[in-house]
Amino acid sequence: MIESLKKGLKKYTGLIAVIFIGLLLYRVITEIDFKSILDWAATLLKPFIIGVLIAYILNPIVRFFDEKVFAKAKILENKKKLTKTLSMIITYVLVGLIVYFIIRSIMPEIISSIQNVASALFTYIPKVEAWLNRAFNELAIREGGAREIVNAFKDSINAVFDAILQGVQYVPGVMSKVVSGTFNVAGWLFNFVIGIIISLYLLLDKNNLIDLCKKTFFLMLPESGYKSLRDFIADANNTFESFFIGKVIDSAIIAVIFFFGCIFISPDYALLFACVIGVTNIIPYFGPFIGGVPVVILCLMQNPYSAIWMTIFIFMIQQFDGYILGPRILGDSIGIKPLGVIFSILIGGGLFGVLGMFFGVPVFAVISRTYGNFINKSIDRRLADRQPSYEPSAAKPDNVGEDSHGQP
Repeated sequence: MIESLKKGLKKYTGLIAVIFIGLLLYRVITEIDFKSILDWAATLLKPFIIGVLIAYILNPIVRFFDEKVFAKAKILENKKKLTKTLSMIITYVLVGLIVYFIIRSIMPEIISSIQNVASALFTYIPKVEAWLNRAFNELAIREGGAREIVNAFKDSINAVFDAILQGVQYVPGVMSKVVSGTFNVAGWLFNFVIGIIISLYLLLDKNNLIDLCKKTFFLMLPESGYKSLRDFIADANNTFESFFIGKVIDSAIIAVIFFFGCIFISPDYALLFACVIGVTNIIPYFGPFIGGVPVVILCLMQNPYSAIWMTIFIFMIQQFDGYILGPRILGDSIGIKPLGVIFSILIGGGLFGVLGMFFGVPVFAVISRTYGNFINKSIDRRLADRQPSYEPSAAKPDNVGEDSHGQP
């Protein structure tokens, strides 16, 4: 009696303690402002985050010079530290020159084109709005029964034009803020410089950091879990690198081709159009449409005939990219079907906007490939368990559906 009472009391005491700890944790979690904590952590770690991103982006270039260029030089044989240092110096100098060229030569032209587009919209949109109002009024007078529908459609068009004008009027203000430095350029520049220094140390000590992470996870996880995590990280890294490197090269080539084509169709905005097409082309399938629509609309504002030629040119260059250039550069780096690409873009864009559309495809590729590997391993284990102990040969997929005696 006393023993059973002690056991019951001990059991309920443990249950009460668990409930009390759960309520306490719930109270603490609900009272903590996690958003403020995350914002504070992001601000504090911003230079380190920038450094990690820079190191990850530049690592393929450093590895290319180290393993493909200097590895073939006999004079630098067995000098790993020297070749790695030279690879890093060349990479940072090369990227710095590219960024300097973009800021010095391309950005002023793009800003000038955007200002010209904004000025054109201020004069062009009111004219189109007045023309549509006259057309809708005439249509409403001739067709009295459709007056309400026409008025509703006219109000919708006017609302769209008002929204465009309100958005465009902020462009000069944004440009002036950027020029005057009210966006805290000094603080951003400080974080960026510190991030570059951190990226240098990360690339120099990359192998030691990777080994430390491997040893840590090996001690924390069981052997099967460690192998699964190691394979997952390696697959994810290869997928992201292959996808983004391939898409950046592919989009850069498309932007250059589009620039030279725009010289004959719309020379005033050739550089702006090429940048728009090149950037949006990184998004598979939907990218050409996202970038092509504003380009065609701006051409239509200049000349309807140039808009027709621009539409044909965009269609031709995207077909060239989809069937010739893209497959040669990307190969099978994505590893998923077109339906999976469309699904990943829709879900990623719906959840995280433009960044979700960029990152949705490689993320979905990693998830689908991991799930496929899990399914295949599970099937292999199930077939191995069903294999009779006296039969030396391995089970085959043809035996699925039969019992241990070969009967269905």
